[in-house]
Amino acid sequence: MLTIIQSLLNNLTFLTTTLFFGNLILKWLSKRINIQSLYVKLLSGVIAGIIGILLTKYFSFRLSPMIVLDLRQVAIILSFYFGGALSSLITAVIIGVYRLFLIDPINFSSFIGFFNAIFTFVITGLFMRKGKELALSYWLRMMIGILCVYALSVISVLGEHSFFPIIVFAAFYIPGVLFVYYLLRYMKRTDDALLLMREAANLDFLTGLHNPRAFEKMFEQKTINLMHYPQPFGLLLLDIDHFKDVNDTYGHLNGDTVLIQIAQLLKEAMRSNDHCARKGGEEFAAILNDCGIEKTLKIAESIRKKIEAHDFQLEDGQMIHITISIGVSCYPQDQPENMFEQADQALYIAKSAGRNQVQLAKPLS
Repeated sequence: MLTIIQSLLNNLTFLTTTLFFGNLILKWLSKRINIQSLYVKLLSGVIAGIIGILLTKYFSFRLSPMIVLDLRQVAIILSFYFGGALSSLITAVIIGVYRLFLIDPINFSSFIGFFNAIFTFVITGLFMRKGKELALSYWLRMMIGILCVYALSVISVLGEHSFFPIIVFAAFYIPGVLFVYYLLRYMKRTDDALLLMREAANLDFLTGLHNPRAFEKMFEQKTINLMHYPQPFGLLLLDIDHFKDVNDTYGHLNGDTVLIQIAQLLKEAMRSNDHCARKGGEEFAAILNDCGIEKTLKIAESIRKKIEAHDFQLEDGQMIHITISIGVSCYPQDQPENMFEQADQALYIAKSAGRNQVQLAKPLS
C-alpha cells in the first residue's frame, strides 16, 4: 500500500510540474502565434503523448504481471482540455501504441491496454464539451466513464480476479483526476483574475475604451512590427465639436452620457483588428490596421456621418445632436514618429475650417 501511495504522489508531482510549465509556455506562445493552428494541435498531442509515456515508464506501479497502474489517462484528458479532440486522439494513439509494443511482449493484455487508451479518448470527448471543461459535473461523469472502461479492460484480462485491481485503480485514479481538476480550475481563475486586472489597468473607466497609456503601448508595438511586417495603417485623432457647451448647458453627468454613447459608436465602427482609445476629455484616437489613405479616409468619414446622424439621449430623455472633427495620418506616407503630430495638425485644420469634417495630414515642412 505504501508503494501505491508513493506512486500516486509521484504521478501527481509530475503532473503538477507539467501543468505549471505547460501553462506558462502556452501563455507565452499565445502572444506570438495562433495556438489554435493545426500544427500547434499536432505538437500538443505529441507532447501530451510523451508525457503519458513518461507516466507509464517512470511513475507506474505493476499490480500484476499484466496490469500496470499509472495516470496515463490524465494525459489524454489534459490533451483534450488544452488542444481539443485532434490533440487528444494523437495522445491516445501514442500512449496506446507504446502500451501495445514497448511495455511487454505483444499479448492480449497489450491489445486491451491499446484499446483502453482509445476508449479513454472517446469517453473524454463525450463529456468534455467546449465551455464546460471545468464544470465538475462533467468531469465526474467523464471520470466514472473512464473507470468503467478500465474495469471492463481488467475483467477481460483477469476475469474473476478483477475486483482488487479495479478497487486499487479507483482509489488511485479518482484522487488524481480530482486533483488535476481543482488545479486546472485554480489556474484558470488565477489567469482570469490577472486578465481582469490587466484590462482594468488598460481601459478608460468611463467609456471602456483603451486608455492613453495602453494606446501608446499599442502604437509602439505597431511601430516595432513595421520593421518585420511593413503594412499600411491609419491613425485617427477625433475631437467632439463644442463639447464644453454640452457640459455647460446640460451638466457634466449628461456630458459623461454623451461620451459613453460616442465610445459605443466608435466600437461599432471599428473592425476586429482596429484599436480605439479615449485620450482624455472629449478626445479619442484610433489605429486602423491594413488601411491605405483611401480606406482610412473612407472609415473616418463613415464615423463622422454616423455620429452626426445619431440621436444622443440625455438623462432626462432629451435628444441632442453632436458632431465630431477628425485628423488623419497614414503610414507609409507619414512616418510613425511624426504621425501623432501630423494628425493633430490635421485635426486643428478641421476645427478651424468649421468642424464636423475629416482632414488628411499634410507632410511636415
